[in-house]
Amino acid sequence: EDLRADRAVVLAAVANTGTALGWASAALRADREVVMKALEQNGAALEFASEELRSDAKLVLGAGRRSPAALQFASEELRTDRGFGMAVVERDGKALRFLSEELRADREVVLAATRQSKKAFLYASEELQEDDEMHAALGFA
Repeated sequence: EDLRADRAVVLAAVANTGTALGWASAALRADREVVMKALEQNGAALEFASEELRSDAKLVLGAGRRSPAALQFASEELRTDRGFGMAVVERDGKALRFLSEELRADREVVLAATRQSKKAFLYASEELQEDDEMHAALGFA
């Protein structure tokens, strides 16, 4: 338990294996420097960061650049935020799959995602996938 709370030990561990953050104390999982070091090594370490840090748009976007799958660990607040969603899908359309159902049903968000990657349409809401206007807008008609 002492090692899990030892900042120097945890910093060294996450610099080598980012996901070692999962074994750190709660206090260190909320420590911005420790979490940033873990994310530099592996964006998926976001899974183990504190809720507060998983709600930090800048930090989460950085993790998503390194590892798009890290976006699934963003806070619910971020995954439902339209501005965050647009920023994510404009860079990686397939990241639409990590956003809230509400954003996957948002015509503009889905259009932006699908312009970036046609495969993103697979993650749109069922309603939009069956929408003739959406098909026409995307050139699928």
